[in-house]
Amino acid sequence: MSYNTAEGVRLRTGGMTTANLSKRWFGRGYVAYGLRDHKWKYKAELEYSFIDKEYHSREFPVKSLRFTQSYELDQLGQKYLFTNQDNLFLSFKRMEDTRVTYRRLTALDYTLELRNGFSLVAGFAYERQEATKWIPFIDGAGKHYGHYNEAAFNIKLRYAPGEKFYQGRTNRYPINLDAPVIELTHTYAPRGFMGSMFPINRTELRLQKRIWLSAFGYIDAVAKGGHVWEAAPYLNLLLPNANLSYTIQPESFALMNPLEFINDTYGLIDITYWANGALFTRLPLLKKSKLREVVSFKSLWGHLSKKNDPTYNPELFRFPEDITVTRMSGRPYMEISAGLDNIFSVLRVDYVWRLSYRNTPGAPNSGLRIAMHFTF
Repeated sequence: MSYNTAEGVRLRTGGMTTANLSKRWFGRGYVAYGLRDHKWKYKAELEYSFIDKEYHSREFPVKSLRFTQSYELDQLGQKYLFTNQDNLFLSFKRMEDTRVTYRRLTALDYTLELRNGFSLVAGFAYERQEATKWIPFIDGAGKHYGHYNEAAFNIKLRYAPGEKFYQGRTNRYPINLDAPVIELTHTYAPRGFMGSMFPINRTELRLQKRIWLSAFGYIDAVAKGGHVWEAAPYLNLLLPNANLSYTIQPESFALMNPLEFINDTYGLIDITYWANGALFTRLPLLKKSKLREVVSFKSLWGHLSKKNDPTYNPELFRFPEDITVTRMSGRPYMEISAGLDNIFSVLRVDYVWRLSYRNTPGAPNSGLRIAMHFTF
């Protein structure tokens, strides 16, 4: 059970098969229902593994072909990397979450993971985005669209030598980040192909590295960048991840509103310094508490060209009237946090400050955030 503005109370149930049924054929899925929007959502997966599995389909290494069919609420500008939207703790938010559409998706993906740390995911996805009362689709001539379709090819290349992680049934949680992680993704959809209303031609690059500072702890650093090569509606541009919950979420901005910034070129850095008690262990009154200091800095630079700005290109959908979209003026968005880690051995508490674009309506300039943090 969870909650969001569009669905109200959301109830979900699901299941998955294991290797006890078949070592190569796997199925998983769920159904969900919103008590406010009275809509059924679902997701169904059928996966064939080219190698035998011991228990479930996500076991490393994956070499499989997966077919997915889903109908879901699409929370624009909110993509959580290590959890899902039904996490109960994400139900408590600092503002109403109305930046949503409904998305119907059919996808076919081939995944190949090698033991040297290289992996490839190549696939095809056909989706329909359905408008809502909060996110209408209106072009520059004032014409309303109830939905639009797109058919896209996508590829993701990833190289993470020496990576170790905790394997969950759905997600993987990294344990060591000493070696660099490099990810390159590209999505391409020609205009008119299978009814695609707009072209998509988008490239993104992600780099991740842990930097050790001897007795002074370590730094986890992530750098990302991307570019959209052709004119596309704002839903298909580069939307930074805004975190509306009171939890700390990796590679998302705690004090940014969804769709506050919409860019077709961007660069992002996310740096967290884990001091490992470098200061507190030298203070007698705090040494026994085993508290650890943590400081984080996140920044986004971006640009929206005229070809992707509906103010100049009437073929594109207008930005929603009740959402403040800020054009970045060469000045980056920045936020910084300082906090305590290892509280009762499992808890992290940060206080976050917004350093730039502090006059955005409805966006807070500071706040307290919390997370469960286990150190392996």
